Amino acid sequence: MAALIVIGLRLLVPLSILRWPLAGALASMLLDAVDVILVDAIASVLGQPGEFGPLYAQIDKWLDLWYLSLELVVTRRWREPLVRRAAAGLFTWRLIGVILFEITASHCCSSSRTCSRTSTCTS
Repeated sequence: MAALIVIGLRLLVPLSILRWPLAGALASMLLDAVDVILVDAIASVLGQPGEFGPLYAQIDKWLDLWYLSLELVVTRRWREPLVRRAAAGLFTWRLIGVILFEITASHCCSSSRTCSRTSTCTS
């Protein structure tokens, strides 16, 4: 339950980027930085175990892409083409990294090795 609350916050708070770009981006980054702490705190209040579970790394990457994509939408309003292209390039670079992370993690776990999503494959 605590993880769902934090995931909900990570989906809703970035929407503020569209109205208040700087404040929304900072709030989203802060929430990203403290999401594990928030899950533990909310879980302790609710009397539940506080953990995201084994898929946290993937969920975190996609939630990061969510707020970064909203930031990219905001950059489309900027007048300077060089900074718009730079923002699009950096977002693309991040997207490629997330896709590669997913591909390599999936490949690792589908082989005969065991895999921890936060570490390398082990025999």
